[in-house]
Amino acid sequence: MRVLIAGGGTGGHIYPGIAVAEALFDHDLKNEVLFVASKEGMEKNIIPKFNLRVRYPGARYQIKYISVIRCLRKLSLKSILSPFFALFAVFQSLFIILKFKPQAVLITGGFVGLPVAMAAYLLRVPVILQEQNVVLGVTNKVCSFFAKTVLLAFDESKKYFKSKKGVVVGNPVRKNILTADRATAINALGLSNDKLKILIWGGSQGSKAINEKVVEAAKKGIPEDFEIIHVIGKRDFAAVLKNINANLDPHKFVDLARLSKFDEIKNYYLVDYLDDVSRILAAADLVIGRAGATALAEIIARGLPSILIPFPYAAADHQTLNARVLVDRGAAVMMGENEFKAVNLFEFIAETSRQLEAMAAAVKNMQKGDPALKIIDIMGQFANPKG
Repeated sequence: MRVLIAGGGTGGHIYPGIAVAEALFDHDLKNEVLFVASKEGMEKNIIPKFNLRVRYPGARYQIKYISVIRCLRKLSLKSILSPFFALFAVFQSLFIILKFKPQAVLITGGFVGLPVAMAAYLLRVPVILQEQNVVLGVTNKVCSFFAKTVLLAFDESKKYFKSKKGVVVGNPVRKNILTADRATAINALGLSNDKLKILIWGGSQGSKAINEKVVEAAKKGIPEDFEIIHVIGKRDFAAVLKNINANLDPHKFVDLARLSKFDEIKNYYLVDYLDDVSRILAAADLVIGRAGATALAEIIARGLPSILIPFPYAAADHQTLNARVLVDRGAAVMMGENEFKAVNLFEFIAETSRQLEAMAAAVKNMQKGDPALKIIDIMGQFANPKG
């Protein structure tokens, strides 16, 4: 089967496409995958790093870029020009589809998906839309008109998307997230077996509010029975190093770096950004962070309890809706950003840790098969026989 996958902007729209591509090649190396991306988003860096040709020798896989730009809500030259770029991107997509002849087009969200969905619809190529959040974003709402089916992440999504096109399959997760071994990860990262390992991250782009709170608490001292793994984000990494008086080169950190050797903060590990979070997720006992859909999918896949702080300015407050799914099942604790800023962090973690066993059991009850395999099966049902 020849499949075109389009999506981007943030990691949350990119990683599901990679997960589906992995599943396609695991199923049959004769499958062909073409990613369509924009150089405006994170995909220009993320997709090439997951070089599927290296991991799947002989796999037929390629990337094409279209000249679409994000439609900004504030008045600027870029916002004025964005419709013209979008129209041009439709023509580019038409040419790419005509040349590649996909049997199905999978849209995983983001501004790059709309022109591809329109072009595929015009050429009568089946469009399958995959929505990671509980509620469809603006772009995906438009894309849904061109789609044969809309793949939903949660049962709760049906309350917001009532079309007969909606099918609940869950969110696909990259293979290494699923297969990473906990004991191997703990040993490789130099962590302790007898301490509570807490992963703190603010999504693919980081969170200043979360970072400031964590650093403030860490500087006062981390409890001896805790180990904090703090994924900061590239934007704020240098500022955090300066805040903790660490005379370190921000570019040096390509993996976890222990600061305890500087005697400033013990049991504190930090890193700017990780494309591959499989090891730290495998090692973690508890996750604290935003409620982006892909992050939640990875948490669910690993059966991890979590403390979720939804991004308060997310479109349609979708992160709160995402978090509510886990909270209602007893799998997570949710708090607002202002609550998080005011709480005594380590006391709150200690209190929450008493519920870890019950929360972990609740998360595991949310795991229902492999979403990537379900997506492949659905694409096969809709795929043009000859492309």
